[in-house]
Amino acid sequence: APSASAKTVYVSPDGTGDGSSAESPATLSASLLLGLDEGDTAMACAGDYTLTETLAMTNSAGKPIVLQGSGEKTVFRYSDSFSDKAFAVNAGTLSHVCLADSSQIASSAVDVSTGMIANCIFTNLTIVSTTTNAVVYAQSSARIKNSLFVDTLADSTIYGNGTVKFTASDCTFLRHTSHSIPKHYSLFGGGIAIRCKFLECNLRASHA
Repeated sequence: APSASAKTVYVSPDGTGDGSSAESPATLSASLLLGLDEGDTAMACAGDYTLTETLAMTNSAGKPIVLQGSGEKTVFRYSDSFSDKAFAVNAGTLSHVCLADSSQIASSAVDVSTGMIANCIFTNLTIVSTTTNAVVYAQSSARIKNSLFVDTLADSTIYGNGTVKFTASDCTFLRHTSHSIPKHYSLFGGGIAIRCKFLECNLRASHA
């Protein structure tokens, strides 16, 4: 539960305000997120966001924060010159955002360890790395819930690497295609899937 002092800061792609309300949003940036306090929420207003840097859900003191959008109306896309991960969720929470339309992601689009991804959409994403790669790289006890993955190309949609298994629940995986390289993973490696749907997925092998 958030602390009594937790606050909400409103952000937008081109905000010029102080972030105190949806009518006066600040510009979303990595430095703004790092400056939030534990339990704070960055409320991303509807709009098209162009990614030029990784956005972290862990503040400068290593404490979790929240980045929350408006679902399919809050859309993040890679700039032509950016190919690193879009979100480093780590111990925080990423919710109600859409990450779309990139064919140049270098290793993974999202990293999450003990945090949570909820009610997100990941669509038309291609991971170009020739080593093990995934749309979501999940470590430790990461939770991915109520999210949609559609038209993704990677070794795995979600790949887990650790002794503590991540959990994906109530997610839908539509038209995922795996890379044809020596390490063939299905949608999951080292995780637990609960009430998930796998539709029209081209899997080379299964290591769920």
